[in-house]
Amino acid sequence: MTGTIWRIIRSESIGFIRSADGASYFFHKGAVQGTKFADLRAGQTVSFTLTRRTPDRGPKCATVTVVEGPA
Repeated sequence: MTGTIWRIIRSESIGFIRSADGASYFFHKGAVQGTKFADLRAGQTVSFTLTRRTPDRGPKCATVTVVEGPA
């Protein structure tokens, strides 16, 4: 899947991606591959895969890789 990073909370090492269909997904810095979490910026296009969290929380990103976007 692909989407755009729309929010990063550096103090908690988490972020959120909005997919093309408008759904939002949580990711933790441990899911980021090929770049450092500190280098991520809102507006970057990323590819990602999903995994299940607990039933009451929905899916989260298992892997996040930057495709393009602002540096």
